[in-house]
Amino acid sequence: MKIKIFLAATLLSIAPNLALAIGCSFREDPRAMLCADGTTWDANSRTCITNES
Repeated sequence: MKIKIFLAATLLSIAPNLALAIGCSFREDPRAMLCADGTTWDANSRTCITNES
């Protein structure tokens, strides 16, 4: 019984970290998160460009 509790506690403590790691890896380019307010990532030019209204 102690093994089951240990394994459950271990999995529950690891699960949020894995979810965060997987969420960030789906972006096209991690530099896209570094664009300033008012700009977006352009995959073609691979730079941050100004948003057009």
